[in-house]
Amino acid sequence: MLALHSQGFDEKGVVILDIDYETSSFGETSRRRSRVQTLDGGYVVEDRGSSIQDRSFSLTFSGSEETVSAVRRLVQLYPQILVSSIHGLFRCSVEKLNEGTTMSYLNLDVEEQYA
Repeated sequence: MLALHSQGFDEKGVVILDIDYETSSFGETSRRRSRVQTLDGGYVVEDRGSSIQDRSFSLTFSGSEETVSAVRRLVQLYPQILVSSIHGLFRCSVEKLNEGTTMSYLNLDVEEQYA
C-alpha cells in the first residue's frame, strides 16, 4: 500500500494505492561524480556526493476508475504531492500519469525526504 497526499488541506486529497511492488521502482542511490582524462594519461575523479533529488519513483498500480480519477485530480491540481510508503515520506513532483485499461503508471521525481 502507498498513499498520495496533497500538501495542503483538501477533503479529497488522500488516495490509497494498491502498488504492484514487482513492477514498481523506488529509484536507486548513486553518487554525483565525473571522471576526466588528464593530459599526462591519468584521470581525475570529481565526487559531489549523493542527493535525494537523484531518485525517481515509477509506480504501477491497479484500481477502479474512481481511484484513477482521484490520482488524476491530484496530478492536475498540485505541482507537488506527498508520497507515504514503506520507504518513507517524500515530497515529489509529478512527471507523468499513464492510464491503462488494467494497470496505471505514475512517474514521480523526489524533491525531499521527510522520514
